[in-house]
Amino acid sequence: MKIQKSKEIEKELNNATKRPDELTEMRNSITTNLQALQAGFIDGKTSLDELQADQGKLIILNESIKALESKQDELHSAFQKASLSESRSVILKQMKVIADEAETAFNEYVALRHKFGETISKEGEKMFDMLLSFRSKQREFQRAFRGLAPGVDVSRFVPAEARESFNQTRSELEQIGFSDQNFNLITKDYLRLPPIDFAEYVHIIEQAISSKRFKEEQAARKTAKV
Repeated sequence: MKIQKSKEIEKELNNATKRPDELTEMRNSITTNLQALQAGFIDGKTSLDELQADQGKLIILNESIKALESKQDELHSAFQKASLSESRSVILKQMKVIADEAETAFNEYVALRHKFGETISKEGEKMFDMLLSFRSKQREFQRAFRGLAPGVDVSRFVPAEARESFNQTRSELEQIGFSDQNFNLITKDYLRLPPIDFAEYVHIIEQAISSKRFKEEQAARKTAKV
């Protein structure tokens, strides 16, 4: 069965539509890098060749994007002409198929989005509970340390008058296998976490869960007072 001309053009148009987006992303990346190179060139840290190389890439990308946009316009015009020459019923059937496929894609997106949200919520709550447990253990350790070395706050500067008891307690801990790494982890407020993908979004999730827990606790206290 011969493929309709409009179908051929539509496929080519779809391909031509995706490519400018890819090139635009590349251009944005190079533009950002070029700004850094220009600053480096002014400071004498970047060579002229490096700067010109990225400038050349940017020129090529700009010209390519313009050429693709022009091709899109041509294909769009050709598609309209081909569509008008074909049977209206065929076009309507195509539109129905497209709408059905769009609905399927949307429904799958919604389902995956819901599943993803549930996963984030579940794992985020577990993660936050572990952090709270860790902080609780830190406070418990600090109370125990103060019991053995009065006047010492292990998370802060140790005063001179408490230094002897602090050193004695540290030494006794070392004798039972308590390393500096153990001590730093259990006493430091700031945690040096290993790098992960999307760390900034994980931090946002932690903040959101913390805010939700705080509001829930406030609501519970208000209810208890009534």
